[in-house]
Amino acid sequence: MIWLLSLALLFENLTLIIVLLTSLTLIINFKKIIYLFIVICLSIIILSTLDLSYYSERLSFSIDSDNISTLAFLSGWERIFLTLREHRWLGVGFQQFGFIGEQGSFMEKLNLMGFMNLNSTDGSFLASKFIGEFGILAFIALLFYLKYFINIYLNLRHIFKNNISPQGSKSIFFQCVFLMYVINLFIRETGYFTSSGFMFLLALIWFKFYDVRINRTLSLDIK
Repeated sequence: MIWLLSLALLFENLTLIIVLLTSLTLIINFKKIIYLFIVICLSIIILSTLDLSYYSERLSFSIDSDNISTLAFLSGWERIFLTLREHRWLGVGFQQFGFIGEQGSFMEKLNLMGFMNLNSTDGSFLASKFIGEFGILAFIALLFYLKYFINIYLNLRHIFKNNISPQGSKSIFFQCVFLMYVINLFIRETGYFTSSGFMFLLALIWFKFYDVRINRTLSLDIK
């Protein structure tokens, strides 16, 4: 994990850094504080030798930013608002995002920079496309996802923190797939029909037909 974080910093991959930090919150507890301390120290050493302009540009969430990824990301959020306002929270319909509705100021800036309609049909993250196409229904679905996300996160942290032997390795795997899909939903994704989307669908099928339920007591019940 340390070396992966080091590589993510070295190659300036913010998405990978977010994934690794999310993973670390699952496995680190007070008994592993030394491990965390090493990670932090190593990160500081690496950061001190790198040009941090990339990160400052990526985290500059304004129209004045010249970072392409940041502008595409902000355009996705802006077009959620514009689409819902224009279509009264109903969305534009399946696979119509980017073809119907206003472009917004961030997309206009990308066009002026020469990146015509960059991520116009996917919003650069899946929640943008999903909400833009299905409106209030997508909001409800995402709220359900976040509810189960919290339960599964706490369940996995409980297992890793207390070194509990899992009751089913496949169940743990699909819980991790479900959990990390939050990156695709809110950070970066190109559309519904991707390899990660396929894995997420498999996770949902596993939960449905193998009756895996994460309840408030953080217990895993497999019938």
